[in-house]
Amino acid sequence: MQIKNRKLKVNNKGITLIALVITIIVLLILAGVAIVTLTGDNGILTKAVTAKDGTTEAEAKEAVQLEAIGSIDETTGKFNKEDFKTNVKKNLGLTDSSIKENENKITVTYKGYDVTVDATTGKVTAVVKTGETLPAGDYNTGTTVAEAIVQDKPYEENTIITDEFGNKIKIPTGFKVIKDNPSDPTPSVKDGIVIQDTTYEGTIGSEFVWIPVGEIKTSETETVTINLGRYSFNSEGEESDYPGSYKEENSKDTENLLNYGNTIATDIGDFKLKASAEQSGGYYIGRYEARVDNATLEETEIVNPGPYGYYNGSDTKWTGYTGGQLVTKPDSQVWNYVTQNKAAELSKDMYKDKTFTSDLMNSYAWDTAIVFIQKVTNKNYANQNSLNENDIANQGTNNLAVANQDKICNIWDMASNCYEWTTETSSRTLNPCVRRGGIYLGGNNCTVDRNIIDTTNARSYCTFRPLLYL
Repeated sequence: MQIKNRKLKVNNKGITLIALVITIIVLLILAGVAIVTLTGDNGILTKAVTAKDGTTEAEAKEAVQLEAIGSIDETTGKFNKEDFKTNVKKNLGLTDSSIKENENKITVTYKGYDVTVDATTGKVTAVVKTGETLPAGDYNTGTTVAEAIVQDKPYEENTIITDEFGNKIKIPTGFKVIKDNPSDPTPSVKDGIVIQDTTYEGTIGSEFVWIPVGEIKTSETETVTINLGRYSFNSEGEESDYPGSYKEENSKDTENLLNYGNTIATDIGDFKLKASAEQSGGYYIGRYEARVDNATLEETEIVNPGPYGYYNGSDTKWTGYTGGQLVTKPDSQVWNYVTQNKAAELSKDMYKDKTFTSDLMNSYAWDTAIVFIQKVTNKNYANQNSLNENDIANQGTNNLAVANQDKICNIWDMASNCYEWTTETSSRTLNPCVRRGGIYLGGNNCTVDRNIIDTTNARSYCTFRPLLYL
């Protein structure tokens, strides 16, 4: 019996040890879960810090914006930057060291955030956490197009560089300058300067082309002048101030006539000011028609495919997108089946709260781009018909045979592929939206065309093109 009892005691000790080990393991697991719950990317503590940061950022932005509003002259209605600096110091308790002015922007450091306002309008253009910058050496320091391309890096802030003829190009924060083809010579403004987004989540890889405004040199001895405006073009491509069937009082980017429901430009006055020869000396348009990334395509079957509304004779029709990110990259799907309202929303949201503005193409931007193209190429591009007739290219004409590719000054498809929505308004109650450009359906449609339609129209041949201005 004693031996049996000893064995029983030994067994009891063994069971107790195993239970202890299991208990320890369970406690460790629970501790790990608790730590992750508190400190992980989605943890309670992390979310609390994020929420606090978001609140502080909003407070800083609001405080600075209020001071900017309070610095608008009651008589002229214009923003006074000197009054703004004084008000910021007086009302927010800041010193000169917290206020920095660079080119056309004023940055105020407040509550741990750098709040940037436009020195002309007083609008807040960017809010970033103080000290959140890339390590030294990660930015481009080139002052010419050639140097910028060799360094192959984005610029830290909106920066003016020059081409081989001394023409100025303003590069937006977070973008770099690229060649169309690595083996090509270094481009000048007349060739179409291409910039690429290397910084912003979701839009990295998007490309835009510089449209200059003012006098530019096309060689060492020749110059041309591109005036920002709205134009008509005759059959020879010669431009004149735009009277057209949509006169200035009936066709605007500045107001929603009679509340038709179409979307207008964010601020056409702001665009015209910043793109002027006296300010940035130009603006950017999407190198390609709008493209979509990371979207779910909704499809419906077509029993008897016809010549319209489908891709290359396929048996499905794309009826829309769920989700998706607007990009202007070469190998993404063209964003069609989109209304004018949606096109404007996507364009305006493409780059929010940056040191530059994104918007849907307006009539001034479209017409001036045609003038630029024609003056540097001596071609009648205003009356160019689509090169890919009867065959919509789901990734633009850059994926078609060379003979069908519509590319000029590094800009693709203004004459080809799809109609493109703009912020221009027609005076027609039922058709207030204005589309521009040529279309794959062929016919007489060309680059300069204005095509009016309603706000609900969304077809396979409807797309858009975003623009940027600084």
